[in-house]
Amino acid sequence: MNRNTYRPAKAFRVFLVAVLIAGFILTAVPAPVAHAATFTVNSTADAVDASPGNGTCATAGGNCTLRAAIQEANALSGNDTLLLPSGTYTLTISGADDNASAGDLDFTSNVVISATGMTRPVIDGNGSVLNERVFDVTGVFTVTISGVVIQNGNALSDYGGGIFVASGGTLTLNTSLLKGNRSRCGNAIYSAGDLISNDSSLTENDFADTPYCSTMTAVNVSPGNMTLNYTMVGNNASGGGIYNEGTLTLNNSSVSGNTGHLVGGFYNYGNVTLNNSAISDNSVTVSGGGIYNYGTVTLNNSTVNNNTATQSGGGIFNTGLGTLNLNNSTVTDNTAGYGGGGGIYRDSGAVTMQNTILAGNTASATGPDCNGTIGSSGYNLIGNNSGCTITGTTTGNLTNVNPNLGPLIGSPGYQPLMAGSPAINAGNPGGCMGSAGLLTTDQRGAARVGFCDIGAYEYRTPGPAASITAFGGTPQHAPPLSPFATPLQALVLDSIGSPVNNVTVSFAAPASGASETFANTATYTTTAVTDGSGIATAAAFTANAITGSYSVTATVSGVITPATFSLGNLVWYVAPGGNDANNCQSPAAPCATINGALTKPNFLPGDTIRVAVGTYGGTGNEVVLLDKSAILSGGWDTTFTLQSGTSTVTGQAITP
Repeated sequence: MNRNTYRPAKAFRVFLVAVLIAGFILTAVPAPVAHAATFTVNSTADAVDASPGNGTCATAGGNCTLRAAIQEANALSGNDTLLLPSGTYTLTISGADDNASAGDLDFTSNVVISATGMTRPVIDGNGSVLNERVFDVTGVFTVTISGVVIQNGNALSDYGGGIFVASGGTLTLNTSLLKGNRSRCGNAIYSAGDLISNDSSLTENDFADTPYCSTMTAVNVSPGNMTLNYTMVGNNASGGGIYNEGTLTLNNSSVSGNTGHLVGGFYNYGNVTLNNSAISDNSVTVSGGGIYNYGTVTLNNSTVNNNTATQSGGGIFNTGLGTLNLNNSTVTDNTAGYGGGGGIYRDSGAVTMQNTILAGNTASATGPDCNGTIGSSGYNLIGNNSGCTITGTTTGNLTNVNPNLGPLIGSPGYQPLMAGSPAINAGNPGGCMGSAGLLTTDQRGAARVGFCDIGAYEYRTPGPAASITAFGGTPQHAPPLSPFATPLQALVLDSIGSPVNNVTVSFAAPASGASETFANTATYTTTAVTDGSGIATAAAFTANAITGSYSVTATVSGVITPATFSLGNLVWYVAPGGNDANNCQSPAAPCATINGALTKPNFLPGDTIRVAVGTYGGTGNEVVLLDKSAILSGGWDTTFTLQSGTSTVTGQAITP
């Protein structure tokens, strides 16, 4: 369904008519009571229902497809349930309508879709073949979708590549994944209704910026209400994270690793509340790497970390009539460019902090931590206030001090206070105050004890090791007999997520086959002791001579489940006589082009590509698109045993 023009609700059902005419009462026969139906999908084909409304989900061939089940549910009264087994359901019927008979899957009734089976079913929009979104909640209907993957929606001239929710509609998304969707605006989701996401992920929904709304991954427009619970919006390139004009609430959620021209983490014109959430590792080519605020944003027990803006406000940019309130939050390790304000840049509007850490940020210009006038309600820790003016209540403020924080860990990410941090017990003696009252727990849910600590984290003496996870060095590849670039790091936490120091971690690679050798032991095993951040860093290591992929495990006493690191001893090969359809991981089966190697699904940033002697040209915009880190090693002979010649990349055939 095209969403570029407004169209009113399509259907009204009138079940009772009572007319009083000249003393006579005419009463219609009561409509039948609506009963909920359950349909079990038994075919992954895309085919329409033979007779919508007859109570039977059946195509002309007698199967129950996903499209047929939705058509049948739309035609019936009641709250119907669709049971969807594992499998890939690719949409193939082109066309535009509002009854799910062609194009996207439209909901015109209350429907529940529940996945069955061991793996999540995949609903595939078929990308540029169909050029449609996947799901459309068309009006005042309530839809619940649980346990699915929604991918490859392609609504480039419309809104919502994965899902569209009209004003008045309600969609609840449970334990689901939206990936690889694209649209004119809202690559994954565009909602003007109520959208609740529980334990779901929106990732790798990528499309270049457009003049409409920078395409953002999730768009919430007025009067929409979007609530994200335990949800991750991450690793979405080109369009950034979230755009909000309505009411947006994040609970225990993260917006991380998104990049865009206008939007990094999120861009707000409405009302946003973050509770126990993290905005991290986002980047933008203008201002506001983590948050750009023109409306009202409130952070409670939340972290803004390692975001980047080319201009101003690496962490947060506040402008217009924007109001920014930070309560027991942590803003660190963010970077701004020539405009300054690495942590927070107040261009205009109001910024107020209490019990908050603002430290360790950087900027090319003035104000590494802050720029502009910042309001204080007391008990803040500001690492460097050289670029800003602090007004209001300064009682309990600590300035120009190091908070002594550990690295970002956990999910949603938080930065622990290290032992001896000046932020410990330095908060408001009356307690940690949030926007809705006392904050009795910190970001990770650990109880606030004694005097409130400043920031999103409450220091607790670490208990015994309860978990171990891979923190660094995975996944990665190295050529056989070559050193790996990044050391293996394992993170050890106790039962409430506090880092555990001074415990021994054992690392073990395979004893045979493709494997590696640690420098300090000259064997496939080693040990390391955790530091104050709970991180154990293994010694440098080198791939053995055998090509292949393998896992290294890390274990700690008292914890059953090990940490796992994914490694590979491999090189990519390119030769004039090759074929990009090859696996390109052996001299006998090289790619024909460098782009062929770069675009392999398991190519990792930093991988090595060996290129045989020859001339490599191409057509289009470029011969080689280097959109990821790579090591190009040219001049190899045809057997890739001797490097003595020259590999030439020429752009003579490229379209200017």
